[in-house]
Amino acid sequence: MDLYEYVVLLKKSWIIPAVIILVLGIWSWRDNVLHPYDYTGTVTFTVGNKAVQSSESAQYAQYYNLSSASSFADTLVSLIASPNIISDIYTSANEPLPTQKLSSLAKIIKANKNSGSSGVVVASVEAQSADSALKITRSLADTIARQVTALQNDNSLSKDLTLSFTAPVVFSVQNNMSLPIVLSVIAGLFIGAAVVFIRHSLKRTR
Repeated sequence: MDLYEYVVLLKKSWIIPAVIILVLGIWSWRDNVLHPYDYTGTVTFTVGNKAVQSSESAQYAQYYNLSSASSFADTLVSLIASPNIISDIYTSANEPLPTQKLSSLAKIIKANKNSGSSGVVVASVEAQSADSALKITRSLADTIARQVTALQNDNSLSKDLTLSFTAPVVFSVQNNMSLPIVLSVIAGLFIGAAVVFIRHSLKRTR
């Protein structure tokens, strides 16, 4: 078959690509417009080390403080990703957990070390309303602070390490509908064309 025959075949079976594009378009619309998460709350943690190494050089002391602060920041990221900690955060905020799957719980709250400073951790969480995002973010900061204090009291974490955090910030998430719709149309055309050609090939081999 040449290109003209393919075009004619697609015109005759236009309903197949149209239905696929419609289905993908509806799915994209639901995923973006009806997505339950419209607000994101963030809180920034700053860690440090108040220990003073009087018998060591100032340069080594500075390196030690930076290294221990960076390691402490890694501990914070691990704590925030813990399903048990996340469950405590939502319970303290009096908010229902979005999911009960352990693998999914670890992804609800995102926490990463700041690329510009190894002692800064930025955590963010999505929620259905600005009020929920604020409550969960506040609970996140308080819960992590309590966990750090408990670890220090158990001597699992050095008491020289310090933790502070900013006031929670909540902002709305803007859903971009243009790109998903364009991708749905392109994917629908390709998938629809493939279905039409395969269907035509099967008829010819019978």
